[in-house]
Amino acid sequence: MSGGSDEATLRAECEAMGACACCILRFRGVPSGEVDEYRAAASASKDEPPCPCCLGILQLDLDASTAREREGADAAEASAPNGEDDATNGTAAAADARNRSDVLVRVDPPAVHARCVSQYAAGIRAGGHEFDAFALEVTMPPALAVRQAATRCHLLDALARAKRSADGGGDGGDQLDVPAGPAADVQLPKTTDVKDVLRALLVPALVDASAAQLATTTTAVRRHDQAADFRFALLFEHDLSATEAAFAYQDHEETRGGGGGGGGGGAHNKRRRAPPPHLVGSVFVPAESPAGAWQNHGERYNNAERVAMGQLTDIATIARWRRDGRATVTTPPSAPEVGATVRMLTWRQPVYVGGRYLKRARGTPQAPWIDSETGVTIGEGSVQTSLDAVVSRAFRADGSKLNAAGREDIDVRMLGGGRPFILEVHNPRRPNAAATAEARAAMEAALEAADGGAVAAVDVHVTDAAAYRAMHEASEEKEKEYTAVCWAEKPLTLEDELMLSGIKDLQIQQSTPVRVLHRRTSMTRPRTIVSCRCERVPNAARFFTLRLKTQAGTYVKEFVHGDFGRTRPNVGEMLGCAADIIQLDVTDVVMDFANGELKGVDGDEREAKRGAKVE
Repeated sequence: MSGGSDEATLRAECEAMGACACCILRFRGVPSGEVDEYRAAASASKDEPPCPCCLGILQLDLDASTAREREGADAAEASAPNGEDDATNGTAAAADARNRSDVLVRVDPPAVHARCVSQYAAGIRAGGHEFDAFALEVTMPPALAVRQAATRCHLLDALARAKRSADGGGDGGDQLDVPAGPAADVQLPKTTDVKDVLRALLVPALVDASAAQLATTTTAVRRHDQAADFRFALLFEHDLSATEAAFAYQDHEETRGGGGGGGGGGAHNKRRRAPPPHLVGSVFVPAESPAGAWQNHGERYNNAERVAMGQLTDIATIARWRRDGRATVTTPPSAPEVGATVRMLTWRQPVYVGGRYLKRARGTPQAPWIDSETGVTIGEGSVQTSLDAVVSRAFRADGSKLNAAGREDIDVRMLGGGRPFILEVHNPRRPNAAATAEARAAMEAALEAADGGAVAAVDVHVTDAAAYRAMHEASEEKEKEYTAVCWAEKPLTLEDELMLSGIKDLQIQQSTPVRVLHRRTSMTRPRTIVSCRCERVPNAARFFTLRLKTQAGTYVKEFVHGDFGRTRPNVGEMLGCAADIIQLDVTDVVMDFANGELKGVDGDEREAKRGAKVE
């Protein structure tokens, strides 16, 4: 049987089953690089009923008029989240930034039947992102992978029957329901992936449409770059997946540990603690991020494709799966009543904002603290929510994640030079919001104005993911400085004061404190008190102040009172009486952070800036 007759057979069988012109090219093995051929095929099929092979995905109108493009732009503009350019300027804006729900409400895009490029061009703008390059991500309905396997089996059978007929074995008319089987000496060309064809059709159309679609906006699609930080994801779905590829959903949930769509429970999916409903709005936690939705959808399709390619390789197997209820697809696949729908998601990779935060109020935890038994919020706000309210508003982001060089207790202030931190800002719509010194200063001013400056930040700067990952590693090597107001059971003498002031590089042994035993492993760790200076409080002989420099990880409270002998030596032991700590402040975290943190600001200026903000 000649190659020409094979191609004629493939074309005839595809046309008989109602395949669109693009799918006929795909099953003939025409590569996606033949864009002109696919463009013509797409236009020829745009008004036909949905294709049983691609579920209508490739039946595109690629010649939308300028008027229709502008129509799509208007719809995108209307659905884009609103924002204000002066989000971080002034006291009113800073106070308003505390209420995240008033700043940005992310609405999940609906599933639509997209048959023209203008709909996709509107979708790329709908998220309100600023970008100059985009990467196109595409995932398909699991049913499509099964239907492609069934179509290949049908075409193989048709080629085998045609070959037997050509070789003198009859016309095959009495063997229509008999599969050719894997031993048949026939071969299909490699089927071109629907995703590759769709990319080849859409990418140039999106780039070409951008000038007309976005002519009146400040954002324009400039170029396609698959490595770009901004992602435009097309999640194609079809109701047939629930029956024709039910196994893909079952396998996906089992792989993820039954997490109900990827929410957690698997070995690689640690349970995430989210704030209770009354905190959503101060810490934005979407039920499923755009990137997460794309990943989950892609995993389901990949499961279906892997099984379909590996197991659904002949008509007999497909018939057996149909009898067992694992996949209801027929060979050839029947025409769907409606085409696939698509959800168009946009998101950007995180940006990272670093600095040093100051916490001037006691009773404020670093992160939102919720009593696990009662659900009651403990403390007044948190460092994380204060930073997030300003930074996420400026970037018009979905939220942020705080990574800091350690943490202080809820009743401990963070003063002096501040504690190094980096915020991972999720899905920023204004990725360059901190690109200028003026913008960074505005963020600092907004924090200073909110809640009387209870939480503030200095040296705000843009950093990167490598610094974010290295934060904990670097924090293990830091030293910290404290000021502690203490009490002793006996009046302190000058000798006691001098003795404590003489402490230098004192190694102590600290067992895990009683107060944290419920959440940390019980073990003994060596720690170093680098230096200590003691000052008696005038007219209060039992009170004194300690100014300490310690190794990272030292429990200063326990060093003072001894923690029932679990920290030795301790201040009480050295004084020969009971001792306790009244209040504690962290005055510096000695750490070389981000190469000087603010380029162009010398050390004296930086210290002056910090000192001006410390009470």
